[in-house]
Amino acid sequence: MTLGAQLATFAVHAAEDGVPDEVARSVGLSRPHFFMLFKDQMNLTPNVYWNTLRMEEALRQIGNSEESLTCVACNLGFTAQANFTRFFRDHAGVPPTIYREAARTAA
Repeated sequence: MTLGAQLATFAVHAAEDGVPDEVARSVGLSRPHFFMLFKDQMNLTPNVYWNTLRMEEALRQIGNSEESLTCVACNLGFTAQANFTRFFRDHAGVPPTIYREAARTAA
């Protein structure tokens, strides 16, 4: 599987749990070996890349839909809204509710 195919797999399965490990298995590599090769090629770890994709999708869903934050969290593979809120706040600097309010005000 080429790097491009691996990246596409991440994108398609961004909302699923354990994607980096699954991609490693799908290309027949151990987790540590896959992580090393990925980091050498992309200059970031598979987990950082995966979280970037999840965050991009979270921003899109929160800014462009009326779905509850619980639904958005579920759509992105989080088992609890609190985990999603913490993830979002850590990456965006604000809680998802504040981001949604700002997105609605800006529209």
